[in-house]
Amino acid sequence: TIGSPGSGPGEIGQQAIFVLRAAGDTLIVPDIGNQRINRYTPTGEALASTPIDIANGLPMVFGATLAGRIAMQVRPLSLPNRPAPDSLDRIIELNCDGTFGDTLMVFPSGRSFDFGGSAPRMEVYGTEPAWDFADTHIYYAVNDDYRIGRYDLNGNLQRVITKPFERLPVSENDKTTVIRFIEEAARANGAPPSAIPMIRQMVQFGEFFPAFQSFATGPGSTLWVQQVQSAGDLTPEELEQYNLIEDQGSPDWDVFDEQGRYLGVVTVPPRFQPRLFTEEHVYGVWRDDLDVQYVMRLKVMGLPAE
Repeated sequence: TIGSPGSGPGEIGQQAIFVLRAAGDTLIVPDIGNQRINRYTPTGEALASTPIDIANGLPMVFGATLAGRIAMQVRPLSLPNRPAPDSLDRIIELNCDGTFGDTLMVFPSGRSFDFGGSAPRMEVYGTEPAWDFADTHIYYAVNDDYRIGRYDLNGNLQRVITKPFERLPVSENDKTTVIRFIEEAARANGAPPSAIPMIRQMVQFGEFFPAFQSFATGPGSTLWVQQVQSAGDLTPEELEQYNLIEDQGSPDWDVFDEQGRYLGVVTVPPRFQPRLFTEEHVYGVWRDDLDVQYVMRLKVMGLPAE
């Protein structure tokens, strides 16, 4: 058990969704609600925390390598009495003490979450950058095209991985399912009835589904690319437990070797989402029919030798 709810030393605020292992097995918990990076021992004892100045940008996505290097995607914010943001996201390495390190890559901000205007805006299925990194390289792409670049840590392009795909339109059924989930989540988090119409107005939709949902560096230096999933592909029972965060991605993952050659499709169990790839296993979260979550480990077999 790591921490407890609150804002005191070692405590964790709401909406903390990442736990990462840094070098030396130190555990890193980005605590955006309290605007800080918390650190813990492997047994869960609190070490210290480092403040985050969100005026310099809001950390959105974190990633870690097996060796314990951590990086985060930071999106600029529009704040009163501050210059207008430059609409550029940055991948910044996080030092072991929780301070910001080197900038590894800079690219245009996506449209899924826009903090640059007078009011926050959310675009579901909007154009968004995607990335993952290893100790020697970074994968980067924009999800409106199946075109993933592999770069070295100095930002030099090494190769491009592509695959033919069909852009599928977002249906009214998809929009209705997403809006229902967002409204139910807002109520569950204490939003008053008067706030629901305003939340609904913040949500917009892209015209088409993205070319892929996400990707990750897998065992044997492979690249795993998750296909998208429409609400129209789900059964009525699955729609009852629909989760916008977990169910946009399909159980089917395209797998490429280190040189970018296409190896085929791996299908993971339904309602399973990978979180961590090691040299032989995939660790993830599986949800049962009652939406109870479990940590599940899958063994990966049959990949070609490096």
